[in-house]
Amino acid sequence: DHYLDWISETLLPLVGPKLRLATDRPNLGLLGSSLGGLISCYAGWTRDTFGRVGCMSSSFWWDNQWFNNTLLTDHTPPAKDTIFYVDSGDQPAPDGDDELETIGVRDHLQRLGWKFDETLFYYLQKGGAHNEASWGERFEIPMQWLYPLQTLAPA
Repeated sequence: DHYLDWISETLLPLVGPKLRLATDRPNLGLLGSSLGGLISCYAGWTRDTFGRVGCMSSSFWWDNQWFNNTLLTDHTPPAKDTIFYVDSGDQPAPDGDDELETIGVRDHLQRLGWKFDETLFYYLQKGGAHNEASWGERFEIPMQWLYPLQTLAPA
């Protein structure tokens, strides 16, 4: 929570105007992988700051699957327009990527009302492992789903 407070209260006000970032909720996103993916999903579930969250190869196994078994069950859900992207690879141990835990979170989000290809996106990378190489190979996928290109009308 301290980390997310720092992002919202210190970092965004400092760099947002300088970099001309869209810091309004519908446009503001947070994306991470592994434990960074877990905290990104946590941020989307517990904060109204982020309207889009990318959770790549998230460590949903952490603390006996606390995110899925406790947070999604016991914490008030965010607004239904919060967009969640979750993914994993299908590589088995020792480079496994928590495919089953990710599918569990995906299915739980769907049962709670998130809609596939609208507010919930899921991707399984065939041969993907829990490492930077796999995340880099598929990074464009969450970016395309979280921030689709939009056609601008002529001025």
